[in-house]
Amino acid sequence: MGALTSITNKEVEDTRERAAKAELETIRLRAAIADRDITPDQQRKIREALAKFIGEFVYIRSYPNDPEASRLIVELKAALEPNIHVEDRTGELAGASSPVLGIRIQHTDKGRAFAETLVKTFHNDGGLAVEPISPYGDVNVTEILVGLKPVALARETAKIAERIETRRLDSEARNRIVSKLRGFSGQKINLFGYDPDPEIPFIANDVLVAIDDRPGAAGWAVTVSSGNIAVGWTRDIEVLIKPDADESSKEAAKSLASALRSEHLTVRGPRPISDHTPPVVKETVRGQINPNNPITIVIGRIR
Repeated sequence: MGALTSITNKEVEDTRERAAKAELETIRLRAAIADRDITPDQQRKIREALAKFIGEFVYIRSYPNDPEASRLIVELKAALEPNIHVEDRTGELAGASSPVLGIRIQHTDKGRAFAETLVKTFHNDGGLAVEPISPYGDVNVTEILVGLKPVALARETAKIAERIETRRLDSEARNRIVSKLRGFSGQKINLFGYDPDPEIPFIANDVLVAIDDRPGAAGWAVTVSSGNIAVGWTRDIEVLIKPDADESSKEAAKSLASALRSEHLTVRGPRPISDHTPPVVKETVRGQINPNNPITIVIGRIR
């Protein structure tokens, strides 16, 4: 009888454990498919975080026939207005370079600080999934693209794909690069990204954040651009140096290539280039390429 009682008790415990796991999975599934929502308190925090950008203007868009995104846009507008002027373009998101999962911020040449604050407050204060911003200011008006809600499966798939296919520099890696390049503070450089590949803005932005003149970075003077380039220039990362560059710039180029290689990135060069610019398709170029800068770094596709 004791053995029968023991078996029965174990079966009861197993049943309870399975029920608890099933309930937890149900909760997770409900959270994954539930509408995105920002509470009045979260809206207040977003509004406060953007206080220094009073008067800025944004377009806000979503895909057609996406009621969940349309509802979120109403809440985002409540957080932004009246300090930020919002033009509601719900249902008018089309032609994005890659599918928008979560929220994507597109910024103007001079609007990067505003865009970075939007990304930070939407994520930290609003609990929303927001893509890292592109280093390229390629729109005339800041745009908030409210894409599809990234459900749990999409997030896990994205994590796996990122580990396999996406080059990234985390904060520790960027700090190591800064420590190696800060001695060349003030160095002038062009950063050029190959346009058609949606992976490139991620690593280009990570490199930019490490080397440009923002607080805590290496303090280089970076001119940013993107566009199409000829076949043969579309793979890996290439560091180029003008043949007539001064010795300090040549050493800076070597240190840049070495610092990036030490973070397991595939980098070619430094190698000389006579006209200092890659063979770009001029009509596709966004931003500027400064021909006087002694160094150019070209961010191409993963090999």
